[in-house]
Amino acid sequence: MPLAFSDEFPVRITHARAMHGLSHKELADEVGITPDQLQKYESGESVPRIAVLLRLAKRLRLDPVWLSGDTREVDIDALQREADDFEAIPEGIIATPVHLGSELRTLVAKAARDNGRTVHDEIVERLASTFDRSTRFYAELLRSLANELEGRGE
Repeated sequence: MPLAFSDEFPVRITHARAMHGLSHKELADEVGITPDQLQKYESGESVPRIAVLLRLAKRLRLDPVWLSGDTREVDIDALQREADDFEAIPEGIIATPVHLGSELRTLVAKAARDNGRTVHDEIVERLASTFDRSTRFYAELLRSLANELEGRGE
């Protein structure tokens, strides 16, 4: 069950940051996000991924479920597994969000664990492999076409 964020989240994170005497930049740097992103959380414009919520809660010494404002009973271990499966993209890589259906997401996460990779690395490996196969296919197709045109004297 995904975590639900309530209208309390922006208030709680803003208050917790202030109680710790942290600036936007200080907290953002400590949890690996930009100050602008933190401001979006505090204004209610957006909510963090689970991995980021867990880092924020840890730094602010708060229960992540309480911080989110979710009032349901939530399995923290399941949240941590989800965060591990879909952890932030490694530093230095420009990210494009990829939206996978839950079935495909589960298959990719399992393959990543089986192959000892992060989900990001599993997706990159699969894309590279597909690209390599496509490149070889089109190179062969172009060679065949060139040979055929050469045989015709064109």
